Amino acid sequence: MSLKKTKLMLIAAGAATVLAVLAGCAPATTTSTPSPTSSSAQQVASPDIEFMEQVPGGPAGFGYSQVVSGEGRYVFTAGQTALNENGEIVGVGDFAAQTRQAFENIRVSLAAEGASLDDLVRLNYFVTDINDLQVMRDVRDEILGVGDQPASSAVQVVALASPDFLIEIEAVALVPFESGNAPISFTERAAGGPEGFGYSQVVSGQGRVIRTAGQTAFNANGDFIGEGDFAAQTRQVFENIRVSLEAQGASLDDLVKLNYFVTDINDLQLMRDVRDEILGVGNQPASSAVQVAALALPEFKIEIEATAIIPSDSDAETITFIEQVPGGPAGFGYSQVVGSEGRIVITAGQTAFNANGDFIGEGDFAAQTRQVFENIRVSLEAQGASLDDLVKLNYFVTDINDLQLMRDVRDEILGVGNQPASSAVQVAALALPEFKIEIEATAVIPSRNK
Repeated sequence: MSLKKTKLMLIAAGAATVLAVLAGCAPATTTSTPSPTSSSAQQVASPDIEFMEQVPGGPAGFGYSQVVSGEGRYVFTAGQTALNENGEIVGVGDFAAQTRQAFENIRVSLAAEGASLDDLVRLNYFVTDINDLQVMRDVRDEILGVGDQPASSAVQVVALASPDFLIEIEAVALVPFESGNAPISFTERAAGGPEGFGYSQVVSGQGRVIRTAGQTAFNANGDFIGEGDFAAQTRQVFENIRVSLEAQGASLDDLVKLNYFVTDINDLQLMRDVRDEILGVGNQPASSAVQVAALALPEFKIEIEATAIIPSDSDAETITFIEQVPGGPAGFGYSQVVGSEGRIVITAGQTAFNANGDFIGEGDFAAQTRQVFENIRVSLEAQGASLDDLVKLNYFVTDINDLQLMRDVRDEILGVGNQPASSAVQVAALALPEFKIEIEATAVIPSRNK
């Protein structure tokens, strides 16, 4: 069967159905009165940021860009929901109203760091019903305008932190280098925005960006730490993050974003307790947490991927890859940590559609994976980058047993050594039942002004 993307309705190419529970916020009081939303009539591109909705040889997006690149000050938000500044849920039962409030929270979060919706380069949408995707697009276009939209992925989750939540959105923005903001800035609560649960709502920084692979509870000797013990596994994961960052001249103090993948959302408070024990209270990274169907091994209870920024006066090399760091575990072919400075390139989640809108590799995981990497390749080339510039890959697969096959295809395409930091999770389903894999990518083009 040949599937044409033009025939799809209410499904984004970057959408996945994930057996997950988002945990950015606790339940709160509700209100049926939507808050006013500041909207940008048209997304205005900075000359330092480039958006491409379709790249030569690649598939078209659904209004969003397939790839975005830029150079400047990075701003990371926590996952934003429909909570307003008074702690009320805006738009109970009204997906469009909740989406507007989430965008309003993003707007005020960015404004707290000297950024705006025009600076967005990446949006990750978590919805409880994939059938609301078209409504989400309509509100997105109403607020951001049409054209030059951020690269995006959208996933359906089983539930968000409150049963009244219908959507959560996390954002990445780039402010051109002319910004006069401090090198790293943490905002736990933005003016006009909701309060976080210990973590910052938004963090921004300018300098050398470090992305770790998803870290699990293996130690430097390859021993698995804390079987059946969530807290012990979480401590080991943070230890792996610490040594990974130190290998790049950074520390836990340089963290700006943490993504938590847990197998039981009921462990969330325990995760927060260990996090506070290790990171301390205050100036914590922006965070998102999801419950996933499975991690790479059935014994794993948690995986964390981290982003850090070393302020711009670092004299570290432009891009460095470390497959095993002193005191840390070895990867499975990929790097444990990658440090980068230069022009960042962010792709949308790529699936097995080709440039003609044909679906490639039905029932064939390897063929789909090759097509996905081809889509990533042409997306990067459209921005003057290549597969050699990759620093982070996030894999979403429908069967964790395909992981070794994914690694084989990855090595065939990328070669062995100096591979991007990576995370891989099993999802319940992707946007079409025929999809077996989706990959989102981040690359950095080295700075030419050294």
